[in-house]
Amino acid sequence: MALCSQVKWKPAVGALLLAVLGLSAAAQVRDPLTPQEAEQVRDTADKLDKRVPLLLQFAGARLQQFEQVRTAAPAADRAEKLYTLLRQYAAILPELDDAVDDLADTRDVKNGPHYKVDKVLGKAITDLQQLQAMLLHIQSSSSAADLATYHFELQNCLDATQDSLQNAHGLIKPP
Repeated sequence: MALCSQVKWKPAVGALLLAVLGLSAAAQVRDPLTPQEAEQVRDTADKLDKRVPLLLQFAGARLQQFEQVRTAAPAADRAEKLYTLLRQYAAILPELDDAVDDLADTRDVKNGPHYKVDKVLGKAITDLQQLQAMLLHIQSSSSAADLATYHFELQNCLDATQDSLQNAHGLIKPP
């Protein structure tokens, strides 16, 4: 307590502290799903074979929105929208990976729901390959100025997609 009474806070230090706290709060990732999408995901709590395609649909929607913004006439908040859409896409993939893992785990449950796991995983792999192709198209068709804005986040999306592909491939049982 004696140390606290000896330290005299100046207004500039307090303002700096508040600014840093504000930046860290803004840097936190928001829920990548809209309230309606989150409700749809909640509705699949006991339908893992429906959750995987749903999450893939939402990830694909983010990339479609990204392409719409990227190819539209430039707007004032364009760079921010592009960056946000890529971050949302990347944030959906861990949820997808969890759903894929949960689905694969149902193989070992004797009295639980029985899903066509390999069929769902095969479709997920196809969809992930299409998403990867979309990301590669974005990378190859973006201008240098655009890539300077979102290169890091785009690479993060490519890496996350590759990781999801490897995860799904690893869970398919060999014939």
